[in-house]
Amino acid sequence: MAPPPLLLLQDIGLTFGSTPLLAGASLSIGPSERLCLVGRNGSGKSTLLKIADGQIDSDSGSRFVQPGESRPSPAGRIPRRCQAARQGAALARVLAPEPDILLLDEPTNHLDVVAIVGLEAALKSLRSAVVMISHDRRFLENLSQQTVWPDRGITRRLDKGFAAFEAWRDALLEAEELERHKLGRRIVQEEHWLRYGVSARRKRNQRRLETLVALRQARKRALVGRTTGQVKLSVQEAKEIGKLVIEAKRIAKSYGELTVVRDFSVKIARGDRIGIVGPNGAGKTTLINMLTGALAPDTGYVRLGPNLEIATLDQRR
Repeated sequence: MAPPPLLLLQDIGLTFGSTPLLAGASLSIGPSERLCLVGRNGSGKSTLLKIADGQIDSDSGSRFVQPGESRPSPAGRIPRRCQAARQGAALARVLAPEPDILLLDEPTNHLDVVAIVGLEAALKSLRSAVVMISHDRRFLENLSQQTVWPDRGITRRLDKGFAAFEAWRDALLEAEELERHKLGRRIVQEEHWLRYGVSARRKRNQRRLETLVALRQARKRALVGRTTGQVKLSVQEAKEIGKLVIEAKRIAKSYGELTVVRDFSVKIARGDRIGIVGPNGAGKTTLINMLTGALAPDTGYVRLGPNLEIATLDQRR
């Protein structure tokens, strides 16, 4: 017999203005489970986590929590220059007492690669139940054992980790599309019968008309919230003149006595894809700024290829 859940949300409903965000959502967290909440932005992941944490009340539904639940302190609005250190300290403070339940909303934000690996190891060693939201796919794949998908107001649960989520989600959406197609064909058939059927049988006609109305309403409900959100990035293609994009020769940058970049050289050609990794404060952003011409190096030079159009999506977006 499975142990009772530590935290249980049932039939949660919440509306902002005239738009329902959650309508019959549920969430069950058992001892030692590691569960991830995944879905598009605006689907209600963070809101559901806040309801579970007791930070906000739902309009309808119930919340049950076993005695002894602990929760993380909210990070609040923290200046960017100390965000990483504050985030690490907050996580350490939450992990230390090994609470019954950990509710983590984007715990890897502002952490470098080394800190993320350490956080993964710490969470795996805990006996606490963990509910996490993250845009870090690798973090979720390494940690999650169950997946909850808030989708169009309800929640769907997969008793597997995030690695199996996308195939499962696509299969569900494909089945829904097939049902919508069948429903559409049924409506066409009913409309045809009403137009050309035997009109003398009025009672039967009335029943068929009522069936058609019900089918149209079902199709309308099926189409509500059908759009799951799309992100469109439009980048104008640079003119193909030469292969060189950036060439840096022995560039360096210091702030006072602190040397951030020393004697760095690189040549970047069209089609190259380069990742710059390192701990916070190692100089990654400074290096990118020098390579793109936003910051002049103290020594050395940077040469940009002709007719470049540079698009930047930085961490302050």
